[in-house]
Amino acid sequence: MKRFDPDTFAILGVNTDTDREQYRTLRGELGVTWPSLWQGGRKGAYIDAWKPSAYPTTILVDADGIVRFRDLRGVGEVDRRIEELLAEMEAHKAADETPR
Repeated sequence: MKRFDPDTFAILGVNTDTDREQYRTLRGELGVTWPSLWQGGRKGAYIDAWKPSAYPTTILVDADGIVRFRDLRGVGEVDRRIEELLAEMEAHKAADETPR
């Protein structure tokens, strides 16, 4: 994920494992490099706010603070969604630069 500009979007993970050390180990094994919030159970502020449908949950937020994708599973899906978002942003940028 380090290849992407952090000013373009943010990735947030939410994890509800009750064992914090197991959570840290799994995060490392999966190659998660973005902030991942440990909830410590399936009740709490993060769960109430984002209502994930799967665990762990990854949320992709654009530069305007809008949640664009939620419930992403695995680094591969996160990468695909980031590429999709970047392509969309490039298309909007190109459209804005087109003379009228």
